[in-house]
Amino acid sequence: MGRRSHIVLSALLSAALCAGCWAKTADEILQRNKKLPDYAALHKKLDDYKKSMIWIFVGNSVTQGAWHTYGQRSYEEHMAEIIRWEYKRGVGDRMGDLFINTAESGEETNRFFKKEEWQLGQFKADIVFVYLGNKVNPEKKYQEHLANIVEHIRKHGAIPVLEVPCPSPTQRKACDSVRLVADQQKCLLVDHQAYWQELCGGNGDKPEWKSNVWHPNGTGHLVMAHAIVKELGIELQGSRVLALPIAGMEPGQAGKPHTSPSPKK
Repeated sequence: MGRRSHIVLSALLSAALCAGCWAKTADEILQRNKKLPDYAALHKKLDDYKKSMIWIFVGNSVTQGAWHTYGQRSYEEHMAEIIRWEYKRGVGDRMGDLFINTAESGEETNRFFKKEEWQLGQFKADIVFVYLGNKVNPEKKYQEHLANIVEHIRKHGAIPVLEVPCPSPTQRKACDSVRLVADQQKCLLVDHQAYWQELCGGNGDKPEWKSNVWHPNGTGHLVMAHAIVKELGIELQGSRVLALPIAGMEPGQAGKPHTSPSPKK
């Protein structure tokens, strides 16, 4: 049995044993991430203000943020504002960080490798977010692609972050596949589906936050930014971005699942 087949088989066996045992809240996911070496590596980079970071976002139309946001910011743009302007101001700043969105509408996992040098290799990234749902592949092949993507990101010297898609009737199996590969590869995870479900109940699918069944609108992208900062432990009290109103939520409600300590002074 080849190494790749062994990885996939191990992942499938883990899925059978762990179905339904995934972390379900932002705080649980944060605690999961804190146990990983990549979490410490990320925060070490963030605390080194003398060296700017390069943030890469790989993904499909959701990450690209075009059309369905109706001119509002995408989640990557919200993250750029939070990190480059709001993050730990007064101690140092990350204004020199670069945020590069390489996402393309219709992107699939198997196309990543054809564009790897263009989308990733040339930039010498510090951290790479991957939001690639499963459009055409059997789940086994999809998981294999994700595992390969994580390995390739690490070969480029970057920290990989896998993103579980937002709630969608066509991505339910993909959500567990992303969680499975993140556990298998011991990489950081941002679980948008779980966070939406935590806020909304049910299956988390909230029409007010979406342009159609697949794509978040401007509000949905703001909720996605909330999930990222909470689950990676970089949430800021007093953030203007995180204080923006969210349809269907009371002011501050999106911040209630858990709060992080105030920035260092």
